[in-house]
Amino acid sequence: MQTPSTKLDRDSLWVRFRKRPKTAGERRASTKKRAAARQRTVARQELADAIVAAEERGDPVDPTQLASCDGDGATPSTVDRGAIAEARAVAYLARRGYTIHDRNYRVNGGELDIVASDGAVLVFVEVRSRGHAFYGHPVESVSWGKRKQVTRVAQIYVMRERPLAREMRFDVITLTGGTTLEHWVDAWRVGD
Repeated sequence: MQTPSTKLDRDSLWVRFRKRPKTAGERRASTKKRAAARQRTVARQELADAIVAAEERGDPVDPTQLASCDGDGATPSTVDRGAIAEARAVAYLARRGYTIHDRNYRVNGGELDIVASDGAVLVFVEVRSRGHAFYGHPVESVSWGKRKQVTRVAQIYVMRERPLAREMRFDVITLTGGTTLEHWVDAWRVGD
């Protein structure tokens, strides 16, 4: 009687452990999930813009209004609070005369919060917020790795979108406690 061989060659391992291709139904389902996630992001962004506009007019704002996008609806999530912080940053930049080109520009390598222009300069803005300064200033959370990621995504943006601006700059807008907004112009340069 012959015993089965325990020797595994590379080809048999490849066949055993390779990922099978997705079926057409699985591809459609993942596309639908991405589309639904994008719709939630757009809805959250529009609601955050409406909240910021109401705040600027002096109208009373319900803090749980944004929490209705998803979740339990009781308290806004960190994603919801981030959307409000980005909406406040966009309103601030618009008041300062910046032209907003894109918000939440996503590629596989990361995301740009705001892409704007200040005259002839293309500005990539990273928005950071903290509930209070107990855990440190929000600008401290923009690490070397985050700067590298934003710089890489900005280079992809420039290659794909081909903006007319010849110069680019990286700014950081921080919000502490939801009220104190600071704008760090030219926070870093490519290669820092």
